Amino acid sequence: MTLNITEKEAISTHLSQIKETEHYTIFSGLMAALRDARKVTGRNQDSGEKIEKDNCGYVGSWLGNIGYLVLLDQIGRTSE
Repeated sequence: MTLNITEKEAISTHLSQIKETEHYTIFSGLMAALRDARKVTGRNQDSGEKIEKDNCGYVGSWLGNIGYLVLLDQIGRTSE
């Protein structure tokens, strides 16, 4: 599928939140990665707030931290 959109629209789509349609839900790659990193670190996928109180086990999550680093890498490359 080819989309005929401007660069500004493409960036906006990449950074956008969740878009729900009648049959499915669309996440941008950036939002899907952010939601996954939040889930693995014990946070609400939509807001980022901590789900479990006094649980330090998720703070040191290697997988969650790598997810956040990947997001920073993607954001840093948008200005190139």
